[in-house]
Amino acid sequence: MIQFLLLSTIAAQGSAIETIEVIGGKNLLASDSFTNVNIEHVGKDDLHGASTIADWVVQVPGVSLNGQGGLYQSYSIRGLSRWRVRTEVNGIVLLTDRRAGNSASFIDPGLLQLASVQKGPAAMLYGSEAIGGVIAMTSVQGEQDTLELGVEDTGNGRHILAITGKENYNLAFAYRKKDSSHAPNGDRLNNGFEQFSSSFRYKHQLADDIELNMSWLPSVSNDVGKNSVTFPESQVAMYPEDLHSLAQVSVKSKQWLVNVFHHYQNWDSDVLRIGKRQNLTEYQSHTLGANLYQEFSWNKLPMRAGLDWTARRGVSITDQETNFKTTADPAYNTLLDGQQDNFAAFINGIWEQQSWRADFGARFDHFTASNFGVSKSDNHLSHSLGLTRQWQTHSVSLNYANAFRFPTLTELYFNGVTPRGNTLGNPQLDPETSQGLELTYRVDSQLAKTTLNVFHTRLDDYIERVKLASGDRTYLNLDQASISGAEISTQIELSDALSYTLGYTHQKGKSNTGEYLSDIAPRKLSLSGRYAWQSFEFKSALNYQLAKHQPGSGETDLDKSLVVDINMNWFMDEHWTLRAGVLNLFNRLHKTTADEDAPFHTERTIKFDVSWTI
Repeated sequence: MIQFLLLSTIAAQGSAIETIEVIGGKNLLASDSFTNVNIEHVGKDDLHGASTIADWVVQVPGVSLNGQGGLYQSYSIRGLSRWRVRTEVNGIVLLTDRRAGNSASFIDPGLLQLASVQKGPAAMLYGSEAIGGVIAMTSVQGEQDTLELGVEDTGNGRHILAITGKENYNLAFAYRKKDSSHAPNGDRLNNGFEQFSSSFRYKHQLADDIELNMSWLPSVSNDVGKNSVTFPESQVAMYPEDLHSLAQVSVKSKQWLVNVFHHYQNWDSDVLRIGKRQNLTEYQSHTLGANLYQEFSWNKLPMRAGLDWTARRGVSITDQETNFKTTADPAYNTLLDGQQDNFAAFINGIWEQQSWRADFGARFDHFTASNFGVSKSDNHLSHSLGLTRQWQTHSVSLNYANAFRFPTLTELYFNGVTPRGNTLGNPQLDPETSQGLELTYRVDSQLAKTTLNVFHTRLDDYIERVKLASGDRTYLNLDQASISGAEISTQIELSDALSYTLGYTHQKGKSNTGEYLSDIAPRKLSLSGRYAWQSFEFKSALNYQLAKHQPGSGETDLDKSLVVDINMNWFMDEHWTLRAGVLNLFNRLHKTTADEDAPFHTERTIKFDVSWTI
């Protein structure tokens, strides 16, 4: 099947019109009225050098890495991580039970066209999983026929990407493989993997103003290493097989949209504790959903309203444990057998008068979750309000929102072994609620564009993962916690050939009893630049991460680091492009997160790609 997809992709002829679909901010029909300037985008051109989805999206200020690393590296937005960040691909929400949070890295980054990142209170319209923000990605579409081959010296990495498409369809296939690599000090890293993934998109005009859209993204990953400081002396953790299928069908006009989707996942984790025991955990689930969306005018005000239904079915986690200290047969246990439903309704409107704009919205959610006959349910009404004042070259926005997050099935009910150790669910957890405030200032001149964000979020019943004296981990509600910070980004375009971007992010988070929260990113300074000369394009990125000496639960101190990446594109002619890059140019020994199990980052890596476009 894989060989057939590859051959048919390469053999297909013709080119297509390139299009970009932006659905961030719940703007499902991409209407100008509901365009949200607080949404930031990273496109396909920013992919070169990014090995994972996380590497791609952290180019946006306020988005940071968290967790242990490797292919399934996860990310946070403004200090909120794990299940507090909603990840979507083609409008399909990704819900998994990995303790570090959701990740879309089972998809090759080359199959994605655009990532839209929404931070701040307006993300409330997406519901429970978006209390920290939304990362919405779209797969490639309307591309010219392309074949790309690439290699890298670290871990003998190699990949192939093939894309073909016309106006009404697109087909893409990607394969990549990497062996275990090393850190600059020689430490062996458990970051190898093999992955097959593909993408299919189709659209058809049913009537003059009614359009059908379909997409399917299947993926199979094998032997994905779980990168950890415990490897290989005391623990070896792997995902032997990871299968995903994402499918959606939508019908839309200029005023309404109906969308249904399905995400099937089936993956295993294999945790070997040297000389003690081995646990093979099998996980599978279905995520089903539907969205109804309508735009209309009320007293001359642009309005939008919708209904969301998201269900998880057949969420099954079983464990097979082999104890090396006994001769007993392996023990089999069902750790979780649950389901979950979320029904929601939302409405949002805009009022504009001369240089003023007000955005207001509300969302009602009903949640139910059950496992082995034990159930939990809750309701919540969220709301938001934003006010913007626009002058000729600058603007000021103030946004407020009340939101909530319902505990996941894992936080409530999972009791078993993970690559981090024994994890115990807490069925008594209460939902988190938050009150967020954000002040945004923008100035736009001919030479530079500057955006400053200052934010503060107060969270009640904050769900924190804590480590017990026994070494086990569980989840507890903190009475109250707060996260605040600032982000500033300046884009300077000196000419068509020369531009650069400067950025700074700062976050801090504490509970009401004075404990530091986990996953709060250290302060970071960044400088990236682009220079074009004749048929060459040069890009560089410098990231200076300051030390972190206030770790939260499950974290340790993090030293400062300075990392430089460089990339070069040579557009040889209209068909051929050669790309070369060096990641971690100065081979610095550093860690990217404060996670107590995070190993050192990969040593200097040299990459080469060649692309042929018909």
